[in-house]
Amino acid sequence: DAKASVYSSGEYKIIIFAPSLTGVQDNNLSAVKTAQQISENLNSYNKKFALKINFGIGVNSGILIAEKMKDRFRFTPVGNTVIAARKLAVHSHEDVLISDALYRKVTGTVRCEKAHGISAWKIVKVIDRSRHHGFVGGIYGKAVGR
Repeated sequence: DAKASVYSSGEYKIIIFAPSLTGVQDNNLSAVKTAQQISENLNSYNKKFALKINFGIGVNSGILIAEKMKDRFRFTPVGNTVIAARKLAVHSHEDVLISDALYRKVTGTVRCEKAHGISAWKIVKVIDRSRHHGFVGGIYGKAVGR
């Protein structure tokens, strides 16, 4: 649903939220929401079945050189964008950890607590304000004379 691209790299899955794929310039919150939903689904599975899935999810925001040609999407990470997300995933134990840089970008819509032993934040809750959008938009529209 997020229109992201999924790649496999060994035992890791890398999900890229690039504007050229999603059609949205700022994909930070979408990436966090998707990561949280994946975590909830895997934890739900682990509660129901004997065969457990050990996982960790790390989310980072950074620069990629991306190219979309026909039905193919290719990317090259700049700096440690993917490496940092992988490091967060390694330190996360059935949770979602986000980088400091991403935390600063989503701080108003995501409740987090500082992770221990690593420079990262553990997601506690993603605040969904979409159900209030019509109400707030209606009030705002009336306030400015629309």
